[in-house]
Amino acid sequence: MKKLIPLVALSAALLSPLTAALADQNDGGFFVRGNAGQSDYRVSNQYFSSNTGFGWDLGLGYRWATPSGNWGIDAGYVDLGKAKLNNSYVDYESGYGIATSGKAATHGWTLGANYLYQFENNWNIQARTGLAFTKSRATITLSDTLGNSTDPVRGSDNSTSWYGGVGVGYDFNRNFGVSLNYDYYGLSLGSKFKGDGSASVISLGAEYRF
Repeated sequence: MKKLIPLVALSAALLSPLTAALADQNDGGFFVRGNAGQSDYRVSNQYFSSNTGFGWDLGLGYRWATPSGNWGIDAGYVDLGKAKLNNSYVDYESGYGIATSGKAATHGWTLGANYLYQFENNWNIQARTGLAFTKSRATITLSDTLGNSTDPVRGSDNSTSWYGGVGVGYDFNRNFGVSLNYDYYGLSLGSKFKGDGSASVISLGAEYRF
């Protein structure tokens, strides 16, 4: 028994930093984050098809620790990248096949709320939603089967839409973690293209908590 007491005391001393670190995982506070990955544009009109680009975002925010997880607010900047547009369709009035080529790009600011739940094995799940204040630009050239083409048609639009995302992360310590994320953004290319749609981003992210 006399030998067991020092052994228990030593084990508790060795394990206390680890248990304290796990307990601190649920501390609230300020954080900064960054994500980068592949974006996918989807616009609902005849000129566009699904197109991919490179997207990224940066943000900062604050979370409050609660028994149900960490709830917070954040603001950031998002760039959904440039997507090359290639599509073809039939103009039924003329009977000609029409091909389109061009590009589209979207960037802007975000403001929203976020949620983080951390497990004792250092894994976490994340969710976020809010408003995206974006500017989109598109340039399209049309050509027919006879080799005729139009001058580039350009359009742009400033819009306010919603965004939402989820992620799974791993924390190396109470300050730093990485994550795999999926985010969705509503967007509009304006009345010239009559194109409301969306862009999604699959990304790898990193977050530092103060």
